[in-house]
Amino acid sequence: MLTLRRTHARHALAATLTLLLGTTIGCDLEEVAAHFAEDSLGPNYYPIPRVAAFTDEGGVLFSATYDSALDLPALIATNGEAGNYAPVFRSLPPGMTPVGAATYRGPTLWHNGMDQRENAVWVLHGSGHMIPWYFEKSSLTFSLNSIIRPSELPAAVGSRVFMDIDQAADGTLYVLTHERYEGTGEPVSRVFRRSTGGVWTSIWGDEKAVAIAFDQHSLELTLAYDPPSGEPARLRVYNSSLGFRRERQLPEACDIHDIEVLGGFTFLGMSQREGDGCPGTRHLQIRTWGNSVDDDEPIEVSALALDVPQLPLNAVDPIDLWRVGFAAPGGYQVQYNIFP
Repeated sequence: MLTLRRTHARHALAATLTLLLGTTIGCDLEEVAAHFAEDSLGPNYYPIPRVAAFTDEGGVLFSATYDSALDLPALIATNGEAGNYAPVFRSLPPGMTPVGAATYRGPTLWHNGMDQRENAVWVLHGSGHMIPWYFEKSSLTFSLNSIIRPSELPAAVGSRVFMDIDQAADGTLYVLTHERYEGTGEPVSRVFRRSTGGVWTSIWGDEKAVAIAFDQHSLELTLAYDPPSGEPARLRVYNSSLGFRRERQLPEACDIHDIEVLGGFTFLGMSQREGDGCPGTRHLQIRTWGNSVDDDEPIEVSALALDVPQLPLNAVDPIDLWRVGFAAPGGYQVQYNIFP
């Protein structure tokens, strides 16, 4: 069982993750760093759901906060090494509120004469603009030439809300939206796929997905759906071309905040159903490829980020999981290492 505790003890992982790492020995999880808002981020730190991503090689965690004192959103970049924590803030105008983030995996990001890919993440903003922000010389910036702008709304679509973003290792982008047809009631999900050649395709859903995660190991895209009243939450898995593969039910989940997936191993920040009450307490739930619950801990999660080592995965490189959460006053960022 994968057990998350606020200690430095190690805990064995299930055989599913052992297979993922291509080894027959067990695996351990270890908390290696915990950063608290009252020490570094300030008491006005309100993490924005789904906004957490780790740079591919640069060792920087990006998250976002809504600063209640300034009444503005802000990006935060923090050094991902234990004991070397120095948050850098960049305030943003209200129209650029971050709503999702993903590790930047291409194309080449030239700025100031250098390729900034290793220090960058994609940030999806409420305006729909997809911007590769990067950390350089203790500041956060971006290149205007690298912004991807949303397409115009089709005539039949009355509104569009941008929800989440992720990117495959080959550079393919996936973007989750909620869209409403003219004259209809509840919005439904639409997932956009942008190929490395810049070609957009999409699929529609009949319900509202709240988060997406691309599995860099199995090359599958997972959509997490909050349940309609009285129904279980669900995970729907698609191949890299958005072809449907399978569905998993989450009967104890009634509100999903963020997900990460690797090798079919799913990390869920969620609110758990308690009797007829929903939402109940917040949990970090971990599920195996077969959808069995490997662990379920009452821990507050606003956003999750995986620092995935060089592919293909092996039994030497650790996989880092970060969770970002809120605890009045302020919040925290906690790093876990999954070791073979």
